[in-house]
Amino acid sequence: MKNDKIIDLFLELGKLRDVKRFTRYHPIFKENVAEHTFHMAVIADRLVCELGLNDLDYRKVMQLVFYHDVCELGMGEDYDGMTADNNPDYKKRKEHDENATIDRLAKKHGKFIKELYQEYKDQKTEESKFVKALDKLQCTIHESDKSVGFAQSTPEQREYAVIWAIKHIENFPKLKPLYRTAQERIKKIYTENKWHWSDDWFIK
Repeated sequence: MKNDKIIDLFLELGKLRDVKRFTRYHPIFKENVAEHTFHMAVIADRLVCELGLNDLDYRKVMQLVFYHDVCELGMGEDYDGMTADNNPDYKKRKEHDENATIDRLAKKHGKFIKELYQEYKDQKTEESKFVKALDKLQCTIHESDKSVGFAQSTPEQREYAVIWAIKHIENFPKLKPLYRTAQERIKKIYTENKWHWSDDWFIK
């Protein structure tokens, strides 16, 4: 990769800070995709060490972390996961826009971007399963912090935030204890606010 292309890629990825997250859920807490990616990288690094995940390709893990959300470049704010899970047309539009962005980035910066994104989407390698689980776990950890404005969400949004990561955590079971701890913290927030909580929401 020539020097100009390296600089262009750096500048392009810097625009991830302009893509907002959680806009529909938290009027108080704000996060952009660049911050999300940084948090994931830190968590991934620590968990590889703490859990002794020596069977994972560390370099591949970090590559997947850094590029897993580049499909959101230029969107202004990320698509809403809850709506995508319940509205096929919305999900189709989301996937179309993300694929178009990946194709544009791959053409401009190299096919490695599309290859990494496809590996992440296919969920066949242990590295991709780990990173996908972390992507959801990072969001759940945010929900466990009562300062993020969780109370501003609707009951349906709150329940979705508690359980939506489960299927991905189950694909990488070594993360279950950490996820359970985050859920237990969220339960305390529910209790303090006298919201309905069901122990069926806990990961098994």
